[in-house]
Amino acid sequence: MARVKDPAKIDRLFEAALRHVLETGYAGLKMAEVAREAGVATGTIYTYFGGKADLINQLYRHLKQQKMEAIMQEHDPEAPLTQQIKLLWTNYFRDALGAPVRNHFIRQYEYSDLLDEESRKLHKNSYKPVYALLEKAKRAGLIRQLPVDTMTAFLIGGANEIAHQGFGQQIDLQEQDIERCYQLAWGAIKQV
Repeated sequence: MARVKDPAKIDRLFEAALRHVLETGYAGLKMAEVAREAGVATGTIYTYFGGKADLINQLYRHLKQQKMEAIMQEHDPEAPLTQQIKLLWTNYFRDALGAPVRNHFIRQYEYSDLLDEESRKLHKNSYKPVYALLEKAKRAGLIRQLPVDTMTAFLIGGANEIAHQGFGQQIDLQEQDIERCYQLAWGAIKQV
């Protein structure tokens, strides 16, 4: 009978792995150190993960799921398209600022050769709702007739850069600052 995996241990292992991989990089990541910091035996980590690559992929999928849940929070597909775009952008921006470590890890590994097929598929599929929304907005004539991945880069590029600049420190933006940032992003894709 397969051993039941303890979600609390998995969370501790993820936290320790995230901390270590951001400090040492993938090459410096040691499974024994992750296990020790998480308070589990070194052998135990291998009941949860097949090795470093599996740990990184499971951590990536875990963090990517969290990020997508944060982005889609309170999304109403029946709302006007401009409101939907603004909500998703605002959620993305707030998440990037509020979870800079998670955002940094995802950005670091998103296009990495270390990602397995399941992780690449999650990456590709995670933005489908955003792409579908932008396609709808293109058909409605609200935004420029550019490829949606190009417009997504314009929408979130600035948010990513601001969050990256704040990596390791707290960025305190006021609501009017967030609104101004959104207006800059929106201005890059809206139909003129």
